[in-house]
Order: sequence, then structure tokens, then C-alpha cells
Amino acid sequence: MKKQFLAVTLLASLMTPCIQAEDAPPASGESQASDAPKKELQFVEESVGDVQLPGGGIEGLRVGSKIEFNEAWATEHSAPLRRPFEIIVPKHKPVFVAYHDKAEGRAELVNIQFATEDKKLVESVRLANINIPVEPPMEERLNILADLLMRDGVKMATANWPKSAPKQIYKTKIGKYDGVVVHGFMEDPERGSYFFKLAGILEEGQKEGLMAFAMIDPTLSEVKTPADLGSKGNALKVIHSIRFADDSGQSEESKAQ
Repeated sequence: MKKQFLAVTLLASLMTPCIQAEDAPPASGESQASDAPKKELQFVEESVGDVQLPGGGIEGLRVGSKIEFNEAWATEHSAPLRRPFEIIVPKHKPVFVAYHDKAEGRAELVNIQFATEDKKLVESVRLANINIPVEPPMEERLNILADLLMRDGVKMATANWPKSAPKQIYKTKIGKYDGVVVHGFMEDPERGSYFFKLAGILEEGQKEGLMAFAMIDPTLSEVKTPADLGSKGNALKVIHSIRFADDSGQSEESKAQ
């Protein structure tokens, strides 16, 4: 079995810069979809831990380098940014950050790869746009998001893997936002076995959200079992560090600094 190296493109790019519910046809007829009872999503709390600050204070774990995705960034990279946001990339050596580049085949907004010193992939996380209709109540929006992730998100993210399957889906809080998470695995005789985490992140009253896709090598990451996907790893920290900007283009954390 060969392990992947960062000297070459490791991940199949998301094939579209945005997936959206209104563009995707239903898997079956409308009458069948509306009549079929939907199983309520279970709520599972995720935790990235806290940091003890000098003086005894505690802060949610947002330690690392901040990257802002705003209008200036979108112009520089000719990226289809639908809504400004920022993330925190945890301290790790080495870490590689690749931005949207249509010419290079990178449709996603950003691809962050955490590696070993000899450039073997430990974890990676990619972020892309996602649109969900804003009119329904949040609970219904989460159900729409869950359908979209399972129908289109998993298929796109694992398209080039001969064996893959989602194993768990639930709703959760990602930072202060509502989200749906899908956990699963992907296997390839040449590339090895990996866990994956697919997350959709929505804010109340906003159509535009983000989709995150994380890929984790359990032999190199602190994520050793599927149960760890909700509490460990740098990819999880990146996902939970997401903060959308308001109309001024700044997140609440940025304005407070």
C-alpha cells in the first residue's frame, strides 16, 4: 500500500464551487418525496476543547493563524466567494494552504493540508460554498441540507475512491451556527484507508453557507476511531473556527480585537 505525498495533488477537487438545494433535482418524484416520512436528525454535540488562559479565563479553542476570506481575497484569487468568513488554522508543522485556482483544477475556496515532516498527509479540510433556501424554519433547512450532503456532497467528495460509505449523520452546532455532519470512510488499494467528515454550516436568516470536507488518516492523526471525529483533530478545529462576516465584512471576533 502506498501512502499519499503532498508533492502531488492529493485530493480530488470538488467538481463545483457551490452545491445548492434549488439546483438539484429530487431523487424521486415530488409527490413521493413529500409523502415519505423523514427520520428526525439526531443532535450530537461536538467538542474541540477549551484553552486555559492566564488569569484563569477559558476560551474556546481558536488558537493559530487567522485567514480572512473577503472581497479583496476573492478578487485576488478570482474565487466565487458567496459570503465573507474567516477561519483559524491551528499551529502545525508543516501545513500547506492552497486557494481556489480554476486553472489548477481547484474549485473549492481553500484546501488546508496538515502533514508529517516527510510530507505524508495527516488531515486535510476543504471549504466550498453551499446555498440552502432561507424561507423554511431552520429545522427544515437542516433536513434539506442533510439530503443534499448525502445525495450530492458525499458523491462528489468520494468520487475517485473505489470503496467509500457514509456511516453516521447528525445535526450539531458548529461554533454558534447550525450544521449537519456526515461521517464515513474511504479506501483505495494504493492510497490507503481514511475517515471522512462532511459538514454543512448554516446561519439563521442567511442563504449562503459553507460545506467542509475533511479527510483523516487514522494511522497518523490523533483521530483513531470514528468516535474521535467529533472531538479530535486539526480539521475539526478549522471547521469549528469558521466565523461568517456581517454586512461590514468583519466577524464579531475581528471587531472585538
